[in-house]
Amino acid sequence: MVTDKVSLVKRIGEGAMGEVWVGFHETLKVEVAVKFLAGDLDHPDAKERFGVEAAAAAKIKSPHVVRTFDHGKMHDGTLYIVMELLEGETLQERLDRDGPLSVGDTFEVLRQIGKALDAAHASGIVHRDVKPHNIFLMNHQGEMFIKLLDFGSAKITGQTRTARLTLPGMLVGTPEYISRDLITDPKNINYRTDLWALGAVAYKCLTGEVPFKGQAIGEICQAIVDGRFRRPSKLRKDLTKRHDEWFARVFSHDSAARPASGAEMARTFQTSAGVERRARWAWRERLSLLALVLSVALAGTAIYLTQRPRSSSRATAEAAVSNTTAPAALTGAPSASAPAPASASPSAAPSASASVDAAVEPAPKGFIDALRSSRIEIPSGPFFMGCAADKDRDCRADERPGRNVKLATFAIDRVEVSVALYQKCAEAGACGKEQVNGYQLDGGPFTPSDKCNWGRPERFQHPMNCLTWDEAKSFCEWVEARLPTEAEWEKAARGADRRRFPWSGDFANCQLAVMGEGAAGCRASGTWSVNAKRPGASPFGLLNMAGNVREWVSDWYDAHYYGKSPSKDPTGPDKGEKRGARGGSWGNAVGRFLRTSAREGLLPNTRSIHLGFRCAADRK
Repeated sequence: MVTDKVSLVKRIGEGAMGEVWVGFHETLKVEVAVKFLAGDLDHPDAKERFGVEAAAAAKIKSPHVVRTFDHGKMHDGTLYIVMELLEGETLQERLDRDGPLSVGDTFEVLRQIGKALDAAHASGIVHRDVKPHNIFLMNHQGEMFIKLLDFGSAKITGQTRTARLTLPGMLVGTPEYISRDLITDPKNINYRTDLWALGAVAYKCLTGEVPFKGQAIGEICQAIVDGRFRRPSKLRKDLTKRHDEWFARVFSHDSAARPASGAEMARTFQTSAGVERRARWAWRERLSLLALVLSVALAGTAIYLTQRPRSSSRATAEAAVSNTTAPAALTGAPSASAPAPASASPSAAPSASASVDAAVEPAPKGFIDALRSSRIEIPSGPFFMGCAADKDRDCRADERPGRNVKLATFAIDRVEVSVALYQKCAEAGACGKEQVNGYQLDGGPFTPSDKCNWGRPERFQHPMNCLTWDEAKSFCEWVEARLPTEAEWEKAARGADRRRFPWSGDFANCQLAVMGEGAAGCRASGTWSVNAKRPGASPFGLLNMAGNVREWVSDWYDAHYYGKSPSKDPTGPDKGEKRGARGGSWGNAVGRFLRTSAREGLLPNTRSIHLGFRCAADRK
């Protein structure tokens, strides 16, 4: 029992900062979400932010803010929050899956989140981290209902104890959504901070992009200060000059010229866009537990901004990021924040320069059990492996001859291994983290890259990329699994009906796979969440078996292996120079690279922004 009224039902999330459970409230007779702060986190800032989240959400009286029923400390000192449990998905998940929203649905986001913010501001609370990951969409009797989540970074007016949570010159929030006012004056924390962020959310809803961009945090902040953003009408044909003018007002240098409330933002957008109020949602219902979202979204990204002396009055920003409160959940939505530098602590964002711990901690049993139970079992039996040249004009020599292969029953991960999962292995000392922030191809030089997902909390639920074959193998072994064989990977991807792609049909597009920018309708310039592109699932329900990242397999690669391999449970050559990789990546704009039979051989020490993995295990 958490309290005399709340009992625990099952654990649904685990991260560096604690755990999330489904609970049952004996008095209310409803299931609730119960979030625990890890008992070994004695840092006072983490504990205080945990308390701020509970107090802020409880203080706000709005149906558009997640309800908090209780919070406190258990007899063993563990802090907890009891919240409502919701069904739906985050706005970020929706955008990742289906792309930009309609103008009408964007208005609904503005209208309902605007109400939440107005209620918060009336209670003396500034959220400080409004972004798509913290906006939750639900289907309520066929209509879209939206809630604002995660008040862990909130500023409560008159609460002096929270002052020590942010040092002078330090901002809490996500760089792309931070207001100009805060960059030029970090002490200027007021309701306009949230309204600016809501404007940035609206821009992303309509265009699929953030308004202010940069390769580094300093560049993003400079773009915000300068007011440099592309007019949305240039990014989407059905947007007009009136939409451009609305965003110009929302991001005006003169704060007095901007909308003064969430209600005014929604009203002026409705007038500018000519939108009739509409709450019907083209809804594809699925279960996504709020607790998992919150277990990741609790992250607050602290950005230290300093002024570089220069004669010009333009503000410049040099930023270092510290992810002060972010747990990496087992599943769920990622927490968006800025890329972490190499000096970030392991308890926050992963460090690209940190070394593997001398003592290796075994994976927790509950963690292993959770992964094991989430895998998809592939039944024993035959399937067609390889390519039939008479049926596929893209057939390559290393995919021939196609033949029937029989495999024993096995299980394989439904999704690619995420950064959040790999981080747990790295923190235990079982997985390397030396150079997973860059690429190294064909024995060439190591080159750091911001396309690598390690050290970037906003990509905690993206696939772990930029790692070698041995590093992928180490993770799988740590969780008592292994890399799949080429044969297992291909059967899980294509099933028993000889399909060309994981989905039925003879073509690939960006509705089905995370593909390169050259493909029609796709904006992929990097990886997406491991849960993206559900319409492209394989016959067994595995996601991203084509696109997102190529995946390491256990076999040595031999271009001529198919002509001499056994017909039962092939495991590849006994030795070789290269290891196999399957599945294509976000960088492929042509469908032939995403075919289920496509093969590739890579040196085992290859690191690539296009390369990740998933694990498999024997089943009897």
